Amino acid sequence: MNNSNTYPIEYLKNFVREVFTHLGVEEEDAKLASEVLAASDLRGIESHGVARLHTYFDMLQLGRINPKPKLKIEENQPPRQQLMVITDWAWL
Repeated sequence: MNNSNTYPIEYLKNFVREVFTHLGVEEEDAKLASEVLAASDLRGIESHGVARLHTYFDMLQLGRINPKPKLKIEENQPPRQQLMVITDWAWL
């Protein structure tokens, strides 16, 4: 017997966004994160979809992820190195 539930994708995106904002992630970043996780599920890559929310939840609560990262542009660097993430939370 299958004990899993199926939810509409918009419901999942809203739930994920609310979890992230509850944990201090800025609204715009939370929305983007929820869309990225949902898109992964829709593409059939469940290992990188909404199922990862529990891991992000734990890391945010433990302070291992900064919910409000600061980005710094390094002008005199090769293009791949220009954008440096100062903290460990960014959806690029």
